[in-house]
Amino acid sequence: MNLTHPKILIVDDQPNNLKAFSKLLSEFNVDIMTAQSGNEALQLALDNVFSLVLMDVQMPDMNGYEAAELLLNLEHNQNVPIIFITAAYKDKVHQIKGYRSGAVDYIEKPVDNIILLSKVHVFIKLWQQQQELQEAVRLLEEQKKQLDSANKAKSEFLSSMSHELRTPLNGILGFGQLLKLDSDPPLSEEQTQSVDYILSSGQHLLNLINDVLELSAIESGKLEVSIENVHLTDVIDDTLSLLSPIATTANIQLQCQSNLATVVTADYMKLKQLLINLISNAIKYNKPKGSVTVDYAQTDHDRVKIMVTDTGIGIPKNQHTKVFSAFNRLGKETTSIEGTGVGLVVCKKLIEKMNGTIGFESVDEQGSTFWIELPLGKDEKIVEKSEVVEETKASAEIQDTSEVIAKQVLYVEDNPANARLIESFFTRQAHTLHIAKTAELGWDAAMEKDYDLIMMDLHLPGMDGKQLTQKLRDTERYKTKVIIAVTANAMKHDIEAAENLFDDYITKPIQLSELQAVINKRLG
Repeated sequence: MNLTHPKILIVDDQPNNLKAFSKLLSEFNVDIMTAQSGNEALQLALDNVFSLVLMDVQMPDMNGYEAAELLLNLEHNQNVPIIFITAAYKDKVHQIKGYRSGAVDYIEKPVDNIILLSKVHVFIKLWQQQQELQEAVRLLEEQKKQLDSANKAKSEFLSSMSHELRTPLNGILGFGQLLKLDSDPPLSEEQTQSVDYILSSGQHLLNLINDVLELSAIESGKLEVSIENVHLTDVIDDTLSLLSPIATTANIQLQCQSNLATVVTADYMKLKQLLINLISNAIKYNKPKGSVTVDYAQTDHDRVKIMVTDTGIGIPKNQHTKVFSAFNRLGKETTSIEGTGVGLVVCKKLIEKMNGTIGFESVDEQGSTFWIELPLGKDEKIVEKSEVVEETKASAEIQDTSEVIAKQVLYVEDNPANARLIESFFTRQAHTLHIAKTAELGWDAAMEKDYDLIMMDLHLPGMDGKQLTQKLRDTERYKTKVIIAVTANAMKHDIEAAENLFDDYITKPIQLSELQAVINKRLG
């Protein structure tokens, strides 16, 4: 149906009236159609969408009221404005009946042509505006579909790239960690330094991958935050304890000047992540024997301002407008200081998700102060440190195998390098490791032997790891046995899709300390 040009239907059983009204309305740029009865009008309405209907009331066979009610029952004409025009029924009873039949106006004959033309002009204008609005909505819906399609393609691409980059990184960082743990014979100083370079470079690449993925999640609106009352001192203490060894190694003094009991509303883990980023930057871009000071205070309007001040190299004034731009390292990309140029963008997005603000003051070669402001919280329903799911910090020291009861472990993994890494790791364990290269072989192995723990890669040829795990869960033997996901599928939707299926979810590149902690917890 063509909605690009307005159509007016005139219904009257008198041909002279049809001719007169048609001539009167000819000054409008509209298509005019006429009908001499209600039935004829309904036939036209079946195949046309009208912008306006002028309807006589007194007609043979079917009066205007009946015709109007039937016409408005047609889906594509259900909103058409109808103006009744009558010479016979001029009392209020009939006027009310007309309005109840769906009319928008009720005009008596003889008609004042100027008034009728004015009303028709208004309804045509309203119709045109409605068409423009519908077209705008259609375009917006089309754009939304395109954006959704682009976001889906982007998410799939990032998920694929994340998996493909994490898989080789698992070998690089994993074997690097094993070399670092080797004590028989111990590495030479030069070898230790080389391994440290491998680990730091691999970690730098992993940080870049994580930052890009998080920025993508924020920009696509998929990042969720849990806003609660949080003790600020808890978050700062956690952050400083984590970063103090890094500051000590860099010969930077790290301190917090305030210890006032202050509560803010924030997401505990996201706030901690944000502070880690700001303080890490303050350490990284500092001067030898410099300092980093964390301070906070309540401001006006029930807000709390947290400041991270350093005595470092500062930011040149001509770079200030670029501080929160993605992939812009403000001229430091040619230095030996590693960075991704994404961290501060993520910080800005995170703080805004928590109803906060971020800013900075900086003087070139003198230092910088980065600050965030968050809403003041209430000292009730506080998120305690013990309630927050922390990253595993268990020691990566090799187990004393003499005190551990040997258990049977199955690892389902198709990548030879990943399988070799875990195989090497288990030579330092009391437990016995068995490897299956496909899900099908993993099923056969699990049916032949009763394993105490199964480590499951998810990205497998043929049957995938989730399908195999579900199949195992359906058996009495493995209904409650420990099954751990060990996978490069590290996107949030990947983890959520595996919820309630695995006992633990370890993402590649594997941190051997995390794996050791999980094994200790699950096998004793």
